[in-house]
Amino acid sequence: MTLSPTGLPRALGSARPADLPTGFFDALDLHLADRIASFDEVPSPEIWLAVALASRGAATGRGCLRLDEIAGRPLTETLEAARGSADALADPAAGSSDELKAARGSAAEPIGGSLAAPDLEPWLAGLTQSSVVALEGGFRPLVLVGRQILYLHRQWAQESRLAEGLTALAGLGGVSSTGDPEKALVALTRRLTEAASLLGLGSAFKLNFEQEQAVRTAATRGLTLIVGGAGTGKTTIVASLLALLAELSGGSTPAVRLAAPTGKAANRLKEQIDRWLGVLDQDGRVKALLGGEGPSTLYRLLGGRPDSARFRHHAGNPLPADVLIIDESSMVDLSLMTRVVDALKPGARLVLLGDDEQLPPVEVGNVFRDLCGDEVAGSGTRAKPAPGKPAEIPGEGAAASWREGAPSPMPDAVIRLARSMRFAEDSGIAKLAGLIRGGDADAVAAFPFEEFGDIEWHEDLDLENGEDASLLAAPYQDLVEQSRDGTRINDVLGALARYRVLCLRREGRRGVSGLNEKIEEALRRSRHVPAGRRWFPGRPVLVTRNDYAMQLFNGDTGVVVAAAGERPLRVHFEGGSRPGGAAGGLAAADDPAAATGRDFEPGRLGQVETCWAMTVHKSQGSEFETVALVLPMESSRLLVRELVYTAVTRARRRLVVFGTRERMAEAVRRRLPRPSGLAEQILAKRSGGADTAD
Repeated sequence: MTLSPTGLPRALGSARPADLPTGFFDALDLHLADRIASFDEVPSPEIWLAVALASRGAATGRGCLRLDEIAGRPLTETLEAARGSADALADPAAGSSDELKAARGSAAEPIGGSLAAPDLEPWLAGLTQSSVVALEGGFRPLVLVGRQILYLHRQWAQESRLAEGLTALAGLGGVSSTGDPEKALVALTRRLTEAASLLGLGSAFKLNFEQEQAVRTAATRGLTLIVGGAGTGKTTIVASLLALLAELSGGSTPAVRLAAPTGKAANRLKEQIDRWLGVLDQDGRVKALLGGEGPSTLYRLLGGRPDSARFRHHAGNPLPADVLIIDESSMVDLSLMTRVVDALKPGARLVLLGDDEQLPPVEVGNVFRDLCGDEVAGSGTRAKPAPGKPAEIPGEGAAASWREGAPSPMPDAVIRLARSMRFAEDSGIAKLAGLIRGGDADAVAAFPFEEFGDIEWHEDLDLENGEDASLLAAPYQDLVEQSRDGTRINDVLGALARYRVLCLRREGRRGVSGLNEKIEEALRRSRHVPAGRRWFPGRPVLVTRNDYAMQLFNGDTGVVVAAAGERPLRVHFEGGSRPGGAAGGLAAADDPAAATGRDFEPGRLGQVETCWAMTVHKSQGSEFETVALVLPMESSRLLVRELVYTAVTRARRRLVVFGTRERMAEAVRRRLPRPSGLAEQILAKRSGGADTAD
């Protein structure tokens, strides 16, 4: 064994460091590090380790390595934090735990080894002298930006392109108009009040100051980010913006498109927008802006094809849209957001809406949050861990920080919505969500749930106890009973949206598999579900793989219904339109049959599973009247703030928590780290400087 200049022990006959931690680097990480290090003029364990860590980071959603956060620290700490990110965001459709373990090598095994990353200065010296590292650009496998940020070339190129595109958008003015935005907004406010009264929202309804500011900004700027939690009126803003654009368009008709990352989110946006436009768009001018198209998935909007990694729309063939509005933007990863911005035609505008505290995308990046920055002082800014402070929980501390307290790189484009119209000021759900969002673990641990009528908290859940299992299952009885009458499909779909059990993991007794089994057993005991049958009225199903021919997408939910007549079974799905129609089109709102959703014979459905219970990850983009959240009993890497915040904010009216205060507080203390250099790249481009990050 020999030592490198930084003191890393070198394995004999290889650039790999000796005494590598076991159980996390998979075959791809090892192969890529071996290959790239071999190209170096002087192969070294420092370069090998940089490649392996960057590869592992990309596999766990991280766009880059922030060297100042991991230099000199034990590798086990960095790798455990990365593993926690992977576990929390693992796609439940990817397969069983054994399959996931095989795909990730021995990732489920304990990480061992005492090796530490090199100290920052000698590590930087080795990187800057390496022939496989480009400094602030260039076509080499690794890219070093400033003295902190190290990328694989692919992630650097995407971030750089995205930063350039967003900077250009931020410099644009509003959509060409023939009217006065201020006068049009005043007129729109009166129309909204009338529309809200017709929708049963009250005669005193009006846009609050933040919402007016969001609509005004989106109509007059090239890039707008509208940030808000559940019930802050983001959909109302979209409907208002569409009406305002129609008012300002005059003789011209700008093309506007609506999109979301998933089919579920697109369908939900369609339902909410249709409700508003049914009373706001009596003259059909908004429908003209949309060209008769409703919200679609970003994949479909860009012209994705299942047999190709390419999209029909790109810089050479841009989207036919003057304004693109994207809901649930926190779910859009770096690669997809880069493709979206690349595909905008010159002069087109972009409006992004989302909640920056929800779960980040499964793939690399956390673009929406990077653009929003952390909340400003006085409105919930969370303190960054003190340098050198020991991590209380694996995954905390400097090695896993998100750079809390960092401002937005384009604050003039960000509008934050703080007031929730969904929850009353004394709502327990709103108060609990606010404490989680603000990272106040002590207040969450002491939360007085008994003072609120919309929250129940059960410290224990014994799934072997029939009464406890029945407590989870009882709210589904109404869904099963209504599903036996196939003449009232909308009522059945409404019952499907009223209640859902959410959990953090797929496997285990308190995971999807165990909870589905116990809930169904309880429904069989109450004679609501027949024994020994896979398909029966009331069975809720979740699509686990995209089916483009049937226009069913991963995450879509449906329910088995006994149809009329001879009562054959059909599976009805929420939202969208029937096969062969314009999926998601506004025209579907005028067709009572289409409004009931899509339906299929059970035998035609392949990749579906029962979903009495579903993971929080799969619930993102959905809302339910009542949510039952089942937490793990033991300490777990899955307990992270973004997961429990997303779960709590899925509930519209009632939240039931099964788990200890200790586990909930643990989740609030731990965050999902997503190192990124996007903010630095944007700031550098906006200031006209180089891509530095000092």
